[in-house]
Amino acid sequence: MQINKVEICGVNTSELPVLKNNQMMELLLKIKEGDEEARQEFVRGNLRLVLSVIQKFNNRGENIDDLFQIGCIGLIKAIDNFDLSQNVRFSTYAVPMIIGEIRRYLRDNNPIRVSRSLKDIAYKALQVRERLVRNNAKEPTVSEIAKELELEVEDVVMALDAIQDPISLFDPVYQDNGDAIFVMDQVQDKKDTDENWLQEIALKEAFRESLAALGGHLDILVTAHGVQSRHPSEKFPMEDWKRVLDVNLTAVFELCQLAAKQFMAQESKGKIITVASMLSFFGGYTVPAYAASKGGVAQITKAFCNEWAEKGINVNSIAPGYMATEMNTALLDPKNPRKEAITNRIPAKRWGTAEDMKGPCVFLASDASDYLNGAVIPVDGGYLVR
Repeated sequence: MQINKVEICGVNTSELPVLKNNQMMELLLKIKEGDEEARQEFVRGNLRLVLSVIQKFNNRGENIDDLFQIGCIGLIKAIDNFDLSQNVRFSTYAVPMIIGEIRRYLRDNNPIRVSRSLKDIAYKALQVRERLVRNNAKEPTVSEIAKELELEVEDVVMALDAIQDPISLFDPVYQDNGDAIFVMDQVQDKKDTDENWLQEIALKEAFRESLAALGGHLDILVTAHGVQSRHPSEKFPMEDWKRVLDVNLTAVFELCQLAAKQFMAQESKGKIITVASMLSFFGGYTVPAYAASKGGVAQITKAFCNEWAEKGINVNSIAPGYMATEMNTALLDPKNPRKEAITNRIPAKRWGTAEDMKGPCVFLASDASDYLNGAVIPVDGGYLVR
């Protein structure tokens, strides 16, 4: 019984011979004279060299037999092109030849297909790079390579990117004594995080519970929620931007969508009232996320009207003016010069309150507004007309 027997392409690797350097030189001389038996012996005596090289490519998911055969082609090419006049060991010359042959195979057998023209540009760029390194003893820039090729920098970058070997999500990027860290551990889908998924689930669950509390029948939806964040636009944190848009716009869209589906399932008419803002009309100051969200609310109100009005669903919006609420604490500070400026612009000469919102909301929720659709109604004490 043979122990540690490994067969690749029918070759028992445990029985492969190892040639000494003087034996290699003798065989190479015979090969140059056309001795076919010496050639076969030399190839067989260097198969262990091929085996050692293909270990480098073990994690590519390729069949080991295929890699071995391709490596043997590289070995044979190295034998045919080896120059005995050069004072170089055969293995030193052969290893790059074997690696190059395997890489060519992997490139051409790549599941990601790259056009021949891109490959040609990439190979020419690599040749130019090697020449510039030799001539200048430093790494050339992409701009220098592009100039030599008389191509645009973008074309060279695209070509070089196209011939990069793909990596697996399960390739390890770090491994100590503990568990390995894989590529997939470093990749994050920011569009579909657990947090976003949980928020969406929570919103749907809250809608379902509210609907159950109403006896399973919906008549009116009012999206009266919102958050605010104040920073100069050039310093506005992206975290705050996303939070404001998620609460003020995305959640409004999702709730309106859920309500519309419910109205259609009930085969009944319904009322949807969104809450816009003065900043649906103006840009505001130091509140870019709030302005964007409220501009979006006004627009989706109109978009919903276009699709749902014929189904008996009225979608309108109330745009409150400057309201004396917690959200406007900074503006209501007597030391803030904008408080006086805003108050003076309001014909009613006062800031609005929650009481001022009740009448318009009741109107939009009632049958009296059945022919009103896609409207954005200012409740602002006359602020907009100034």
